Amino acid sequence: MAKKDEALCAEMPAEHLTAETDWTQLCAEAESVSADEQTAAYLEADEMDFASDAGEAPAADSSDDSSFDMLRAPLMRPTLLEASAGTGKTFSIKHLVLRFVAEEDVSVSRMLIMTFTRAATAELKARIQSHLSAMHGLMTGTFADSAVDAVLLEQRTLWAEQGRDPAVIVSRLRESLAQFDNAGIFTIHGFCQKMLEDRAFTSGSSIGFELVENVDDLVEEVVNEFIRTSLLQLSEREDRAAISDPGKWIEILKQLMAAPDDLVPSTIVSLPESPELAAAFQNFVKEAPKRLAQKKREARVKTFDDLLIELYERLRGDPADAESRAQAQRLAESIRSAFSVVLVDEFQDTNALQYSILAKIVQANKKINIMFVGDANQAIYSGLGGIAKTPEELAHQFGVSFETANLTGCYRSTQRIIDYYSNFEVVPSTIEAISDIKNMQGTIFYDHTIYKDDLPHKIAQIILLHLSSGIPAHDICVVAPQWFQIYPLAKKLRDELPSVNFDAPDIAPFKYDPMNPFYLLAKLFFTTPGTNVRVRKRIVSEFSDILESEYHVAFPEGYDT
Repeated sequence: MAKKDEALCAEMPAEHLTAETDWTQLCAEAESVSADEQTAAYLEADEMDFASDAGEAPAADSSDDSSFDMLRAPLMRPTLLEASAGTGKTFSIKHLVLRFVAEEDVSVSRMLIMTFTRAATAELKARIQSHLSAMHGLMTGTFADSAVDAVLLEQRTLWAEQGRDPAVIVSRLRESLAQFDNAGIFTIHGFCQKMLEDRAFTSGSSIGFELVENVDDLVEEVVNEFIRTSLLQLSEREDRAAISDPGKWIEILKQLMAAPDDLVPSTIVSLPESPELAAAFQNFVKEAPKRLAQKKREARVKTFDDLLIELYERLRGDPADAESRAQAQRLAESIRSAFSVVLVDEFQDTNALQYSILAKIVQANKKINIMFVGDANQAIYSGLGGIAKTPEELAHQFGVSFETANLTGCYRSTQRIIDYYSNFEVVPSTIEAISDIKNMQGTIFYDHTIYKDDLPHKIAQIILLHLSSGIPAHDICVVAPQWFQIYPLAKKLRDELPSVNFDAPDIAPFKYDPMNPFYLLAKLFFTTPGTNVRVRKRIVSEFSDILESEYHVAFPEGYDT
């Protein structure tokens, strides 16, 4: 569902409500409540996890022409599959991989499957392997019918009706399982890194560099050099004062380094009115990225975004250089020959640069089948450049027509919750609850009288009410609009309910907090000595700075060498 909701909501059986409940019922007034009035967290006692490998599998809704039938849908055509929360997206992805292997003879080593995070990649890889193994066991008689998902039984029956040879299917599954270590399941950064490393000669990519999370120290060096040089050249005191703040120049340089030249926004900031200052700004935009690139080469480091930019530029080539264009074409052909299927998970979080890389690969071979899966209503990275493109936009960029389909059944929630959240959707969708609790007549409440400082106590009361009614703790979820609200809330809930086992960001030993010395120490401990040396030295420097300034701990000279 959409992530815009900031209401404090609770779904609970009506018999648990009392006359003293001081909450305003929202069910009839959902559309009249403004976003500004909504204050904090959403709490739902619900069945939260459909997507286990053992359980009911997603089924298509035959009443909807656009509803996606993962057992029968044509495979070898470009598709945009809209999959809202709880509709069995990951299950559908792993089953599509199974069908590509069994029906189209596309081994997992010839599929490019991309998702957004390393954790999601690891989970997806494990679940795909498990799904292929289960079907192989079923087809060979190793697994009993009762030991596998019902969808695999239905798929086996369907293949028999289609006249597919079981021996051929088993052979294809066995081959993919044997090659599974070579499965092309990556984050976009991991994919770019592998393509550049495996094709260093074809791409002209540099080798022998250290991959780092950021180059903030080099960015600061470039900005400070620019400020020192500019101060000598500017005659007006106002201009000198305006250019002396490094913060804004660091931000501009980070924007410039986030994309190649032809994808950088044409106007990052408006030009200053002062001619001298405008000239200095234009010089910075032109020269600072080059200076930063030089410093990174000298330090032999690259960031994760550098991998994307480098692969894009290698695939693009230099329009004015015939040899560069020929080399770009050879690289594109080399990559496209390695894959027959491209499947992109969480497409709504894909940015312009990532789309461009994929488009150049598909344009090199229109026979590659590409599928995007995700939900525009879950676009949480739009602030970082994520774009949920429409089928028309994808067709224009990739040069192929996209079919659209939807997963329309929600396995996690009640229909009332789904209908309520439709008020907050960015892109309208038709979702039907098909879980065991789909008709549960809970009640949604909205309380605009609670002062924000009292929210943890009120939410703790709601949790206790649910726990006392027999709902287990793992079926209760507290959600807030942004991470910075979850951290203090989780800590206060833990203080209010010390006997309740919370699974939340703040419950981890050290939450993300760059000013917490224990967080920095944990980060240092979990990075391997001898690798990412620059990163480790920076962590040590930040750690010692905090101890010296806040706790007056003195360190001997040269302690970090």
